[in-house]
Amino acid sequence: MKWFHRLRNPHCPDCIAEDEDNKVCLSCDTLRTELAAVRRHNEQLMETLIEQFGPRQISQEQVEVKIPIDPKTLSWRARRQILEANDKREAEILRARDRELAGPKIEQLEEELLPHIEEEDASKIG
Repeated sequence: MKWFHRLRNPHCPDCIAEDEDNKVCLSCDTLRTELAAVRRHNEQLMETLIEQFGPRQISQEQVEVKIPIDPKTLSWRARRQILEANDKREAEILRARDRELAGPKIEQLEEELLPHIEEEDASKIG
């Protein structure tokens, strides 16, 4: 019924006084305070995370350069050539890395085993 009274008498002095008293209710004020505290806490958490897991140096091997291919302007032949060139370059990088990783190990094995193999061959012949 209160809404009907307000509808019929919008400038009632009692209603105006009641509106002024209820402008900021206690629960709204409490909620605003809690929200501000939660936002501060979230900002502190974000700052802590950024400090711990901030930007790091990225090694050159992790960075891949991709050449964008615009399918509207390139023919299939040109696109295929670009893709093949990228694949060949990536394969060469992988081969070079494998050679670097496996190179010394194979040479060490050859140095260790070749004298034994030559001795066995010499004993079979002689």
